[in-house]
Amino acid sequence: MAERARKSQSSTHHAGPPTAAERLLAAEQRALALGVRTSAVVVAREYETHSQSVDDRKYTLRRARDGWRCDCAGYRYHGVCKHLGAVALRAEREGWDFGHIAGLTDGPPPAVRRLRPLEVA
Repeated sequence: MAERARKSQSSTHHAGPPTAAERLLAAEQRALALGVRTSAVVVAREYETHSQSVDDRKYTLRRARDGWRCDCAGYRYHGVCKHLGAVALRAEREGWDFGHIAGLTDGPPPAVRRLRPLEVA
């Protein structure tokens, strides 16, 4: 984390949407600030974490060929989440390569899907 923090402080700010690296760094910072904890199911392959907002809800984080995925709403809507940030920090602490997040690219995050209210006939 210290190395990433130094890189983010020394990098120049650019106009436009954040890069994939900047979005992952923000997720790591959120994970630290909120105290997100993960439990290893299979080290460096699969983790789980408890929801901080919904009682009895667990999220699963899995590493696939195309990268890491989480089954939380934050990942589905934004392409990155605090849970994956926590696993990235864990990888750095434990000395294994996190790799990348599936579908996370430079540019704007995917559009948030808005549900329309039910129409009453």
